Amino acid sequence: MKSVFRPMLLFCTVFLFSASLWAKDVVDLTGTWHGSYHAAFPSGHKSHHETSLEIDMELKVYKQEGNLIWIENRWRPRGTDDQHSEFGTGVLSDWDPGVVYIVETDPSPEVGSTGMFQGKLVDGKLHLVYLGVGRGISFSATLERK
Repeated sequence: MKSVFRPMLLFCTVFLFSASLWAKDVVDLTGTWHGSYHAAFPSGHKSHHETSLEIDMELKVYKQEGNLIWIENRWRPRGTDDQHSEFGTGVLSDWDPGVVYIVETDPSPEVGSTGMFQGKLVDGKLHLVYLGVGRGISFSATLERK
């Protein structure tokens, strides 16, 4: 019995130690991120036909479980009090630390857009590209955590 127990204990110890070396740290994105962007609107858009707008943005990552995140995206056209809010979920990449993908809902189709963010955390700043697949809106933004 003793001869089986020691090799098994040694194997488990080496395995657990090795697994901890291979494990990747998950970036903590929780908090509120602020920034602004210049958004393009396509031909035929209901309220912004072939125009662009300066937008102030606040992205709140209000929950994170491992590499999964839950967000609220609050935005408003610069110089107005016309605040909008959309919710979504996202995932941090398993193969490239700091890379994040987010998909959001479309609570008000007349204003918002179902869309996807792809981004990366670099030097404490969250760089995002947005593609509003529902309405053809696109922009890129650099956000800082406040």
